[in-house]
Amino acid sequence: NEDGTVGDDESDGGDRDLADVNYALDSMINRAEFEYKGVVFSEMKGAYSDPEGLIDRISQTLLFPDNSYRFDSGGDPAVIPTLTRDEFVSFYKKYYHPTNSRLFVAGDESDVYHALSQADRYMSPM
Repeated sequence: NEDGTVGDDESDGGDRDLADVNYALDSMINRAEFEYKGVVFSEMKGAYSDPEGLIDRISQTLLFPDNSYRFDSGGDPAVIPTLTRDEFVSFYKKYYHPTNSRLFVAGDESDVYHALSQADRYMSPM
């Protein structure tokens, strides 16, 4: 369509021409090629412009030098655009695993033992 979207057009009876689809996709890619946008990215840019945020980030880094709490959950906006997929996957595999969690179970003895048995099977390192 003229607005850059691909959708049913009354003039062609709803048929989509592959050339039109490719043109629309190329137009969208060219417009977005050098834009960094998104809710998290925008929020992190705002957080990094706050002087109190700088103190928080320095404190986090000093208090938690050896684990993932030293990082901002949203990421540093100066570094976000340089992150590769491999780096992202590596970080995820290292820190987002059940063995890095804490489990609290309450109930009678049989419920607790059953829950701990299930957790042991689920949380065992791969």
